[in-house]
Amino acid sequence: MRQLARKLMSLKTGEVEPDESRSYRDILMGSELTVTKTIDDREKIRIAVYPIICSENPKMAMGLMTLLALLLDHWQEIRVYPLMVAVPPQAEPQNYQWTVNDSQFVDYDLEGLDHNASIRGTLNDVNNSWQLTLNIDFDEKEQVKVLAYVAPDVAGLVNQLPQIATDIAEELEANQANITHYAETSTYDDRLIVLLNDIFEWQRRLYLSLWGQPFPENAIHQYIEKLTESGKVIDDEFAAWSVASVIAHAMQPGYEAVADSVTALCGDVVNYFQHSYFGAIYIGTALFEKGFAQQAYNLLESAVEKHPKHPTSWITLADLYRRGGHAHKMIDAFQRAIEEEAANSLLYRNYAAVLQMIDPALVQTFILIDPAEYDGNYIVWEAIEAYKEVEKLEPDDLVALRQRAMLLLDLGEINAFFIDPEDTDEFFNVFEKLVKADATGVQVRAIIENLYLLDNIEVAIDILEEQLEQYPDRVDLVLNLAMAFIVNEEEDFALEELDRARTMSDDPIVLNDIEYLTLLALNPNFEAEMGEIQTLVNAGSKLSSGQLAFLQEAINTAPGYVDAYVTLANAYLLEDDLASAIEVLLDGEVQIPNDAEILLTLSRALWQAGQIDEAFKYLEKGIEANPKHVPLLALMGQYLFEDDDEDEARLYLMRAESINPRHPALAAARKRIVDLIASRK
Repeated sequence: MRQLARKLMSLKTGEVEPDESRSYRDILMGSELTVTKTIDDREKIRIAVYPIICSENPKMAMGLMTLLALLLDHWQEIRVYPLMVAVPPQAEPQNYQWTVNDSQFVDYDLEGLDHNASIRGTLNDVNNSWQLTLNIDFDEKEQVKVLAYVAPDVAGLVNQLPQIATDIAEELEANQANITHYAETSTYDDRLIVLLNDIFEWQRRLYLSLWGQPFPENAIHQYIEKLTESGKVIDDEFAAWSVASVIAHAMQPGYEAVADSVTALCGDVVNYFQHSYFGAIYIGTALFEKGFAQQAYNLLESAVEKHPKHPTSWITLADLYRRGGHAHKMIDAFQRAIEEEAANSLLYRNYAAVLQMIDPALVQTFILIDPAEYDGNYIVWEAIEAYKEVEKLEPDDLVALRQRAMLLLDLGEINAFFIDPEDTDEFFNVFEKLVKADATGVQVRAIIENLYLLDNIEVAIDILEEQLEQYPDRVDLVLNLAMAFIVNEEEDFALEELDRARTMSDDPIVLNDIEYLTLLALNPNFEAEMGEIQTLVNAGSKLSSGQLAFLQEAINTAPGYVDAYVTLANAYLLEDDLASAIEVLLDGEVQIPNDAEILLTLSRALWQAGQIDEAFKYLEKGIEANPKHVPLLALMGQYLFEDDDEDEARLYLMRAESINPRHPALAAARKRIVDLIASRK
């Protein structure tokens, strides 16, 4: 069954071939997969989705599971492995006869599947209501999370699927959701059950085709025809969404055995659901990714012509033009959508974002501004207006507000580039809105660090002081005010605010920021000098005695500033001065006891010095205080492997992979282990 696991893991990216040699993953992970780009690029969360057990209608339950899996796949950090069939170990693909019991299991393990989370569920008809229970098991959490949902009918369950997917993603701590389009249904249950059954049957055949069971073209045609007909009976947006979604899913690279046949027939799906834009969105995107760009453009152009008020079609069309390298057509698609009054906040946000990146010469027309009212910088003003539209639609979007403020700053010094005082006022109005809305101060800090572009920032300082009067216990406001004073070359006032901040928090991150700002207040060139030194050290260049003294002085002045310890220690390591590096890091560990970077660097230095037990001691301390710090976990796994404790090494490396399989520290540990394996042969 390893081949089936490989096929499941290869969906979206293509086949992952095993290596004949024994690799890092052979020894540590019990897998045939080599250390390849495919493995390194795996999603952070990889979910094995088991069948939803249902005695009343198992196929319907499995259809629901299929749609839930498709929704979860919209999260960039999630990869979903739907386990549709428990294939008997000795079965042969050509002779296997499926039964419904083969898709109602809870304990089946597909050998070689690299999942770190699982979902198991039950669906029961209780007192004329459907009760769905899901058990979420995640390697990073000690307890299984139980989620429960109730609906009076099947349509009620279907309409809850986006929220169910969101609840699961939140439990798994996944970010970067992308469910931008979905449609609810109010159809009769009998029709909906037929569609869900057909969705499952289609997905089951796809799954078995990965295993190697033939799925001939005539059968593919019959299944697609059955799917589209059951969807057409319902004839609503949900039917179009669900059928288009499962057909587009089958066009992914991993389904080589069936993808060409599906691609040849996918136009029928769009034709069946011409009343909806979903077919064009999903099928068009799938066609583009298979290399049929012009067909994709044609589908989406037809969709926006038939459904000019649906922003998702316009967004998809513009994105495909962007990916295809057609900048003029991308801009034109955005502007046509705005002209049709079809733009939502996402479309305006995307339009503004591409305007910030594109060559101004490629934008010849403007839809949100009248160029005659501006003295140049048209593309910037167009982007500013787009972010204004985002604010109208989503007043709480702090990122859009920050971007708008940054664009106003990017125009240059206000007195030199702004046309009249009203434009100066616009920046400070936006800044004030951001200060009042940003409860953490993170977005505001990004603006303050660029206030040097203005001739006079007294208004900004007044805004910060007024906000601080209302919220005197917010340390982020104190730090932002200190930063503003530094930008305004009022270092004494900045130091007063920093002394105040020290009494307000014991958070290590806040304390480190206080130390950094203190150094900046005492030396306006500190950031530039420190950056130059770090660049040299990262490049493996040795420092001058003056640069070493600069770092030591930074430690003496701001003993809680982490970067100074780590940079100075690494500089000593470049000199092969292990004793001095260890001494600096031990001093840092006393000042900042649980800092991950200090403990990581200290462990490396101790290991190089042959102090193996001490290295493990500080690694253990670091991991205890920072259990999700991938570099610490990866280094512990590497050192355990070097110390011939492969079982323990595997545990730490698997923990690191479950958190961030793409992390450079994990890649470095992999390479070191592979080199060790080769050297031991």
